[in-house]
Amino acid sequence: MKDIEQTDNAQKFEHPTITAKGEERAWVSLEQLETLWVNTGTLCNIECVNCYIESSPTNDQLVYFKASDLRTYLNESADHNMPVTEIGFTGGEPFMNSEIIDMLRLSLERGFSVLVLGADKIALQLRKDKFNAEAIHGDLRQSKREKVLMKFRKNRFQILVATDVAARGLDIPLIEHVINYDIPQNPEDYIHRIGRTARAGAKGSALTFLTPADQKNWYLIEKLINPNAEPPKRK
Repeated sequence: MKDIEQTDNAQKFEHPTITAKGEERAWVSLEQLETLWVNTGTLCNIECVNCYIESSPTNDQLVYFKASDLRTYLNESADHNMPVTEIGFTGGEPFMNSEIIDMLRLSLERGFSVLVLGADKIALQLRKDKFNAEAIHGDLRQSKREKVLMKFRKNRFQILVATDVAARGLDIPLIEHVINYDIPQNPEDYIHRIGRTARAGAKGSALTFLTPADQKNWYLIEKLINPNAEPPKRK
């Protein structure tokens, strides 16, 4: 990145509450912070055309989030009694970060549930297994997302791997199957996910992978669909 670009970016953040244009910065109350999102960095296992940054695996000059950084934020969350229950990891490709395992272990040891958004990694593995797959997620430019969706609508590939953020509002006819690779933490997100199939009277099916640790979240989903659903039995 050029020095002039770095200078311009630095000026944008000189004041914590006022933008470079003199406007008040947007802010969000953290009183109900339940999920702490960690951007692991811009490292990516693919190099996109016209990407805003050189995010290929060969670029070793990119800054990435470290386990020590996460420990600091977790300590602050505990000190301020934040109601955080989940740590979410996102970025170009979280598993390209060399300290992702340490961060996952740290989060789990503190008693948090963990969510990793890695659509690119899943799509890449599917392609290695001879499936024609593409991915969309929040880190893609809008033009890139639209290009991928257009290819999917034209049946140029079989499988679209999408994060919750990218998948909301998708209106693609004739999707026959929705597979939940991980269970949504929010019951409403489950409705949004499965609503991508069986649209306008068409037939479709939804499949969700579950582990014993997902029992509580799965019950919340069942309760949303059927208010009379009985809670899971304790063993």
